Amino acid sequence: EKVVIGAAVAYDGENFGLGAFTVDLHLLGSKGDHFHSNSGIMHSGIIVGQFDVPFGIDWHVYPSIDRKLVSAPLVIENTHNGWNDFGVQAYLEAGKMNVVAYATNGFCSEGLGCPVDVDKKMAAVGSRVGIKPHSTLEIGGSWAGFLYPDDDRDRVMAVGDVQFAYQNVFFKGEYVVHQVSLASKQTLTRRGFYGQGLYDFGKTYVVARYGNFSPGDAQVEDLTRLSVGGGWVILDGCELRFEYQRNSQDGGRLAFTQLAVGF
Repeated sequence: EKVVIGAAVAYDGENFGLGAFTVDLHLLGSKGDHFHSNSGIMHSGIIVGQFDVPFGIDWHVYPSIDRKLVSAPLVIENTHNGWNDFGVQAYLEAGKMNVVAYATNGFCSEGLGCPVDVDKKMAAVGSRVGIKPHSTLEIGGSWAGFLYPDDDRDRVMAVGDVQFAYQNVFFKGEYVVHQVSLASKQTLTRRGFYGQGLYDFGKTYVVARYGNFSPGDAQVEDLTRLSVGGGWVILDGCELRFEYQRNSQDGGRLAFTQLAVGF
């Protein structure tokens, strides 16, 4: 119980691959087994391996079995797009606060290019702090900085997030800012947000999300997306879902069905 090894296999539409492989060392805490017990700290440890990078809160639902809508938020798709890589992270839960810090590989946003060869990947460091002023509410903030081999900090991301849960009602949202090309002094600031609400009836649920993304280019219009849908929990770990999506510009209107199974 003090050392937990986890792995996940993911299918990307073409191939099966390793989605995560982690070794989690439980260091200090009062909940469960740890190498050292501490009454003032609920849970803390170090994770090493490949993982969904804990930037913001959407990383909690990257696996399809966990996401209640079929699609990801518009701003997530157009900024870090489900950031997953190799690295190390340290985490701590104490009282009404939780903190995580990590170091991992960086990435180049699609269509924005990189000032170095793609084989020379950048490094990234970041953290998130969450505070629960009430048992039903959590507010958090995240930051990540990206470094190239010559130590130039070329891009940063920041996000503010909120989560609310009361009985069968759930709400969450994020506001993301992504600045690129800082080293060249020609900074491009991309930003966006989403808000999502869900009502759980038990075996079924309804969910809606609205999102906006601004590419930071005066010549390009902002993108918006409205998604509404629902799901039926057939069995634990098996859900049938529907999503209707209305996009601005050329995105049009789309409808999805999904059978999500976890084991």
